[in-house]
Amino acid sequence: MEKYPLDEYFETTTPEKYRFLGYYQYRKSQDDFTSNFRLEAQRLHKCLEYLVENGSDLKKRKAQNLLDVFEASIIFHFDHWQAVWRTLLSPEKGNILPRLR
Repeated sequence: MEKYPLDEYFETTTPEKYRFLGYYQYRKSQDDFTSNFRLEAQRLHKCLEYLVENGSDLKKRKAQNLLDVFEASIIFHFDHWQAVWRTLLSPEKGNILPRLR
């Protein structure tokens, strides 16, 4: 991340279409995707901060909008996905994850 402070998602996506989910879908397709929610969230946060400091007026505004809800969104999504994974992997549910592949 240090070498490239801004992920390509923010170069190829118009600011009006910046979305958390869109960013994570983009990251999932990258070779250096970590599958670690915390690390990916930190990476996104750095990109948004970079845009607020260095982007066009529109990019700054859209990035700041995402930063304003970043913490609440991250906590919600993290809690949500933890619950989903617990359900998918639970022995009571017969560990349905392999059946979803």
